[in-house]
Formats: sequence, C-alpha cells, structure tokens
Amino acid sequence: MTGDNVEISAAGIESVALLAALHGSSFAHSGAEPWSEASTRALLAVPGMLALVAAGAPPAARQPCGLAVARCGPGDAEILALGVLPQCQRQGIATRLMAALLRLLAATAIRTIMLEVAVDNRPARAFYTIHGFSEVGLRRAYYRRLPGSAIDALVLARPVAPLQHPPPGPGAIADDQQSR
Repeated sequence: MTGDNVEISAAGIESVALLAALHGSSFAHSGAEPWSEASTRALLAVPGMLALVAAGAPPAARQPCGLAVARCGPGDAEILALGVLPQCQRQGIATRLMAALLRLLAATAIRTIMLEVAVDNRPARAFYTIHGFSEVGLRRAYYRRLPGSAIDALVLARPVAPLQHPPPGPGAIADDQQSR
C-alpha cells in the first residue's frame, strides 16, 4: 500500500475502536501509553475534535493504516496524533494525512496548527520540518514512557494558509452546473 492508493476519510464516534487500535499500533515503538477505547471516546466527544483515517483504496483491500486526530479551537488547532502502522510507513501515507488535515483546516478560520513531538523522535521531527513546522517551545518531561520515565517534547507550529478560491471566470456557472 502506498500514499497513492490510500483514501482519507473522516472518522467519528463510531470509529472509536478503530482509532484506539490504530493509535496503539502506530505508536507502540515509542513506549507511549496507547489510547484506550474509553479515552478515545472521551476525546472525540470534545467539541472541535477532528479525526481522519487512511485506508487502502479499491481495488486494494480497505485496510486501515493510519490516523490523524486534531483539536480545533478559535484560531488554532493542535495535532494530537498523526500515525501510520509500522508496516505501512515510508510510503507517503502520513503526507496524505497531513495534506488532508491542512486542506480541512484551510477552509476554516484556523490560521495556526501546533503539535508536540518527542525530542528523540528524529523521523517525526524531519517529517514535520518538511511540512513547514518550526520549533516554538519546549515542554520538559512531557511524554510519559513506560515504565516510569519521561522525555521532553518540542512544540512545533506552522501557519495554515486560508483556502484560496479563484475568482469566478466566464465559464464558472456552466462548470458548476456540469458538476452537479
């Protein structure tokens, strides 16, 4: 499965078990505590939550392979999780999830997106740098690791460009009617 044959779709409360399983499998290597179904349900019940799931597109099997979860507030959003199953990593799926998330946010009043990343997570830090994030802060002992240790997190941010709608041209009405 590659980023080219993956579909990104919105996930809601009906996807609690799937999101919890994807989170647990995607972040198992980090030593982070996986999200339970109860914690995922509580998270999705918070106003302003946005969840996306990546899954293989037909004709490939519709196997879920990644997730993105963000909390949206007035003017900014925070990525709480962006993960891809280990066997599906390095295939462009995280990039597709990030692009879909940024597209959705661009259509809103959100102008900044933030996240935390463990200081020792070099692949994720490189990914976020490529996607325009820069360091804006540090949270000491932010991530709890099993058993009983913690690691600092970098706070990263980037602007979200507003969705640009081209001015309607002479064929805009005809084109719009054809698409209905």
